Amino acid sequence: MSRTAPKLSVRRAGPVRPGATVRHVDQLSDGAREALASMAGGEPRRAPGLEPGEVVVSVRYYRVVRAERAERIGGRIESEEAGAATDGGRPTAGRR
Repeated sequence: MSRTAPKLSVRRAGPVRPGATVRHVDQLSDGAREALASMAGGEPRRAPGLEPGEVVVSVRYYRVVRAERAERIGGRIESEEAGAATDGGRPTAGRR
């Protein structure tokens, strides 16, 4: 039985722990970059190539989280973890 990939979301990342997986947005596939832009805009997505817990660097640092662990509140995505959130700014992941 195949398992469907979970929907993911992103939140502003605080300090990044040593040893954490950190990639620059330019290292992502086109599909992962498009998914990141949607997630940064508040739309949870399935994103092959992205894993919960890794950090993606663009103009801002975003941590990938499972969508069911995040709750959409007034244009911000609040996480259960550490209370960090996106600030509602325009997504930059799709820009080149």
